[in-house]
Amino acid sequence: MSSQAQKQHDADVKEAKQHDADEKKHSEEVKNLATTDAAQAWDEAKERGRGITDRGQTQTPAPGRIVQFVLPNGDSRPLIIVRVWNESGNVSGHVFHDGPDDAHIDQHGPYKHDVKYNADGKEPSTWHWPARV
Repeated sequence: MSSQAQKQHDADVKEAKQHDADEKKHSEEVKNLATTDAAQAWDEAKERGRGITDRGQTQTPAPGRIVQFVLPNGDSRPLIIVRVWNESGNVSGHVFHDGPDDAHIDQHGPYKHDVKYNADGKEPSTWHWPARV
């Protein structure tokens, strides 16, 4: 190979390597941005009582949906949503108690008004999504 052809070949190889490095850097930047955007969207959704299912779909509280209500002792009972309060994620609904066993625990009755969302499912008088089984 002539020296001119060798120089051209070396320049082409160098340019190709630089292009590959630039592509890799760009790909990582896009990946990081997408991860950051997804994490931010997830945090915002959690604040409003929405969550992302394992199938990548958003859960949204709506009348008729069943969620879990945390009793004062930390146990959870099903709550059927009757009303959703705007974008706050707070709901009103009817708690299904375990008969007389829950009467001494939750003395405020079965109807709950303006209940806030709490993702960890441990704070009394809040609601959370049921665990997937």
